[in-house]
Amino acid sequence: MSYAFFIGCTSATREINYELSAKAVLEELGVDIEYIEGQSCCGLPLKYISFESWLTLASRNIALAEAMNKPILVLCSGCYKSFKEALNLLSKPEIKKQVNEKLSIEGLTIRSPPKVLHIAELLHDHYGVDKLSNKVKRKLNLKIALHPGCHIARPLDLIRFDNPEAPLKLEKLIEVTGCTSISYRTKRECCGATLAGIDEEASKHLVTRKIRDVKDKAEALVTFCPICHASYDVIQKAALKQEEQIPVLHYTQLLGLALAISVEKLGFNYNRVNVKPLLEKLGLS
Repeated sequence: MSYAFFIGCTSATREINYELSAKAVLEELGVDIEYIEGQSCCGLPLKYISFESWLTLASRNIALAEAMNKPILVLCSGCYKSFKEALNLLSKPEIKKQVNEKLSIEGLTIRSPPKVLHIAELLHDHYGVDKLSNKVKRKLNLKIALHPGCHIARPLDLIRFDNPEAPLKLEKLIEVTGCTSISYRTKRECCGATLAGIDEEASKHLVTRKIRDVKDKAEALVTFCPICHASYDVIQKAALKQEEQIPVLHYTQLLGLALAISVEKLGFNYNRVNVKPLLEKLGLS
């Protein structure tokens, strides 16, 4: 299967290591991707300002992917939710007609929109955990604090990928790398990104609260969303002393290490919190 690759705004600008590591992992696994030419923001930041603008932007990207005749593959949990919500609305003929009238300016039309998959969904449900496990070349044996995030599983009746209260599929993806996913009190809490523009202190509190919760239990925090990653990687570096910090990895970086992909290809030079001690422990520095 070939996928229409949607990288989103955050991975393309602030979290280049997610795009780099995802591409390296997918290439190693033999998964074919093609960038959606002309892709734009998924529209999610506009949703509560202009519902119409959000739906038009989301639908535009969906139309571009439909023209490629490929399902959409996304890296960002926010984009994942945005497209899932848009696809749900586009199933209603009157809404689809209204959206197509706007898209006609660019000569785009939505007829039979493609499915959208998060990269975690692709790896777990479509590529398959057993097949993925057979590709692993290096068991990492690290203690990992998984941060599921909000949008990869919520709302459950719309997303239908994993259980938001007990994200066992995400846990399994961590375990495939030979790591242990630890239990911790603040696991299901938000990364605070949505609060950052409204209440910076509240956002910082959510980040530092989780980092302090896992610091003495785990060797790294792992995320499945570039926005969550940016929150933990940027804010803890600004808010906490170096000895209080913990490395934050994109899941594709963790998996890439287990697949024996080079540190350079996985974009570790773009991580803000120091990852050198972690890589040294793995004999990779």
